[in-house]
Amino acid sequence: MSFDNVILFLEDVNEPAIVLREKLEGLFDTGRFNKVKAIIFGDLSLKGGNKKVDQKTFYKLIGKYVREYIGQDIPIYEQSRFGHGPYNDLLPMNVPSEIVHQGDHTLLQISLDPINRFLS
Repeated sequence: MSFDNVILFLEDVNEPAIVLREKLEGLFDTGRFNKVKAIIFGDLSLKGGNKKVDQKTFYKLIGKYVREYIGQDIPIYEQSRFGHGPYNDLLPMNVPSEIVHQGDHTLLQISLDPINRFLS
């Protein structure tokens, strides 16, 4: 399976930050993610850690770490409403999608055509 030119979605909950780091390094060490076009982090409600670090700061830190680790300036976004946390918004997988910038907002535009064809 190729991950070239895809938007990679990652989320994890109830893990210590060190475990998340080890999982990410294991994924990225495979080299299969070197050509993804963007990464979206969903809910990363981790166990323990520094409660003084707010969620936005944590996402910035993890994004910076991932960029440095894989050695690419890849676009990284976060949206905690996807995952297994307090919110569980629907996120269709394996459908055409793109990241769209509209003024100050960045949107994930998802084509529902494959889903609609499946349901009809």
